[in-house]
Amino acid sequence: MNTIEYDSDLQPERYYLVVDADKRMDVRNELRKDENWTDPIYHDIKKGNHYIITVTEQAVQDKNFLALLEKNNLQVKNSVLCCITLGDGSKNWIWESDERRIENELKMNEKVLTVMPSGSTGST
Repeated sequence: MNTIEYDSDLQPERYYLVVDADKRMDVRNELRKDENWTDPIYHDIKKGNHYIITVTEQAVQDKNFLALLEKNNLQVKNSVLCCITLGDGSKNWIWESDERRIENELKMNEKVLTVMPSGSTGST
């Protein structure tokens, strides 16, 4: 059994675009025109028929980037990092099977960009 703790105040804001899968490469090619527009740390994330492309804060403030958004009918969205720690040592326990279920539900949720298991005492 494990406990759940969470924190969403761990990193600065992250910006992203939701792009249809069939338009991804066209948008990606336009984004490559300026090296400061995309965040090199994050790879594109496939979610159903869409891709999540992370962009930098510099891009959000660039008039050429904003023109690219308008041209492609895209919107910049803001994400929040939420770390959920599944640990032990508390009286608020959850079963390991519930831990796996929660992780799977998060991965399927359209509003959850990524689930990155790390550092827990459980299986995630």
